[in-house]
Amino acid sequence: MPQLAGFGVSHLIAVAYTRHVEPETAASVRAVLEALWERAEATDLTTLAVWHVGPTLYRALPATAAEPVTDRSGLVDDLYSGRVLAELVAEGRPVATGTREDLFACLTPAADVHRASIGALAERYRLETVSGSSHLEAGFLTWLEEVERARTTPDAVHELTPDAAALLLACLPVDEFRDAVMVDSLPGGDPVARALLTEDPRSAALLSELLETVFTGAQTPPDPAVVGGARRVLEALVRQAPAGLAAHPLAVLAFLAWWQDETLMAGEAAQRAAEDQGASTLAPLVTKMLGAGFRPGWTGASLPVR
Repeated sequence: MPQLAGFGVSHLIAVAYTRHVEPETAASVRAVLEALWERAEATDLTTLAVWHVGPTLYRALPATAAEPVTDRSGLVDDLYSGRVLAELVAEGRPVATGTREDLFACLTPAADVHRASIGALAERYRLETVSGSSHLEAGFLTWLEEVERARTTPDAVHELTPDAAALLLACLPVDEFRDAVMVDSLPGGDPVARALLTEDPRSAALLSELLETVFTGAQTPPDPAVVGGARRVLEALVRQAPAGLAAHPLAVLAFLAWWQDETLMAGEAAQRAAEDQGASTLAPLVTKMLGAGFRPGWTGASLPVR
């Protein structure tokens, strides 16, 4: 805190993040709180607010020792709907950007003329896809190539050629293709994706078994390098998609963000998918999971008490 004062900082908002917001964490959080009050007073810093935030629940704590303790708590999702906390904390990690809009800059649409040209190409592919599965196979190969390219250049802004973007946007409304893209980044997802695209009669059972593991049984957290590549391709598709075609990449993005336990991005992507003209059956599912506080199996978290 002396360093903060040295940089001219006069006011402080503190966010204490723990894996659980439960009675067993109260003693340790209280100790941190008392230390914060003491150091803030000693350095003439004014504490405006203190939040104790967990993955699904939050509590508001007194900002000073003289402030009475109030029982203000609830779901983190409720806090994320407000601008201030969304700028301060995203799943316990400090956010360097200054506004909520900055957090979602990766979803900002490209110029209308660019998206319109891709829409025309996508419509051509859509009409051809209806008559056969060859475009679905080509689309999945394009997906794999783009994801690999995004993974090998993680610091570069990922953009697709108009033809590649149009092909993927034409294929994503097809349930089997969407599901194949969705599970491609999950452990054990590759054979399931292949089964979906080849109309293997076992595909429905394989998909159900894999998702059951994701929802309740997985013990290994997602590999950020693997999932990151897929998410960057989906974000590029969202930027390049015309109205009515953005819902499908947004819905898959929402699912992958949920799987990474990133509630803020998952909720935003699902909401934007619902507002797009294209109908997505996946986005409402993600919204329901977020609303119920349902988290991926690898977190080992239970549902919050409502």
